[in-house]
Amino acid sequence: MKPALASLLFSSLFTLSNAQDPAESTGPAAATDKNTRDPFTLTLLIDKERQYEQEIDSTPYVHKDIVYLFSGEVVGISLSEREDGHPAVSYCHDIEKADVLFRFSQKWDKKDETLMMLLAIDSRIEKELFMDGLLVVPGKEKVFETTILPLKPKTTNYESWPHPVIQLAIRNLRFEEKKTDMGTDSVPKDRVVTLKDARIEELIRTYSAMSREELPGIIKRFKKGLEEGSKMFVTTRITDPAKNTFEQVFVEVSAIEGDVLSGRIASHLTQLTNYRIGDPYSCQQNQVLDWTIQKPDRSEEGNYVGRFMDVVKDDAVPLIIEAEIDTSGKVTSATFNRALNRYKQDVSFCIPDETKRKAEKIISESVYPDTEEPGKHFIHLIYRFHDDVIEKESSER
Repeated sequence: MKPALASLLFSSLFTLSNAQDPAESTGPAAATDKNTRDPFTLTLLIDKERQYEQEIDSTPYVHKDIVYLFSGEVVGISLSEREDGHPAVSYCHDIEKADVLFRFSQKWDKKDETLMMLLAIDSRIEKELFMDGLLVVPGKEKVFETTILPLKPKTTNYESWPHPVIQLAIRNLRFEEKKTDMGTDSVPKDRVVTLKDARIEELIRTYSAMSREELPGIIKRFKKGLEEGSKMFVTTRITDPAKNTFEQVFVEVSAIEGDVLSGRIASHLTQLTNYRIGDPYSCQQNQVLDWTIQKPDRSEEGNYVGRFMDVVKDDAVPLIIEAEIDTSGKVTSATFNRALNRYKQDVSFCIPDETKRKAEKIISESVYPDTEEPGKHFIHLIYRFHDDVIEKESSER
């Protein structure tokens, strides 16, 4: 199936003849360090039976600090600071030397029979990196804006879309986000959530329901008085009818009257302009997606949706298996202990029971070298959330 061709981002934003030096347009991009990909045929799945094809002309990987991506590509970039503090972006042919690596692909979920576009962004720099996105989808002439989550130093972020994407452009790369005068040291780390994948949306509904079941009891605790130094946050969605969009934010609760929870927005908004951090905000109890109690030592209760979104963003989740090993190295028992996110918080509730049993089986069927210390050992496996697979042992006993 070949639907009507959509306009590419590069063609929409720039004139190709002005975008490239003539020397950059010759030879295969894969065989040189030139900033140009060869013409090719892009093929995307629309569903189980249909596919989309489009002929792609020679286009640069990076132009005027914008990175252009197609499905199936791995593109590295180098960053250098200008006098204005913003990074100059250039294409890096050697991905091992890249400061930031983009991996863009289309995934087929066999279990749910759903498609999604997945973008993995690897940071190898010491600074937090902010960026925005534009995308083109089949059958639409319009170029759509899309939110890209901030990239922490030397980490990997994942973004996903539940529909085919012809081309993705990453732009406005910067080392600092615009800040307000109000500090956010007391705000839970996972402040803003971007929802793009149908599977993720369904799981969020599940964990949000889990959180809401506990909310009445948490409200009672708040009214009686929390431990000195503790704070209560709720997660809700703020909408902008003019843009037909929403953003998920934390609200620090200061009062509860009946079914209305009031406080101030405790998140930096990246999509909406009708509210900002520090603004007063109230929501009904049935509009609460999640709750969090933050204790004086910064440990948390609740935050089910937030902890799950850390799993989505990190992808690689350590599974800890408690195993009994005898002197011959044979595993006599293996029991799932817990799963952790990047902040060492327990996210076991995010791991399917089937996956826990598979992890136990992997360890049970493993044989280790003879040991002089038989007994209990804790063994780590890695669960890849997006691929729904368990990797082999990742750390020593």
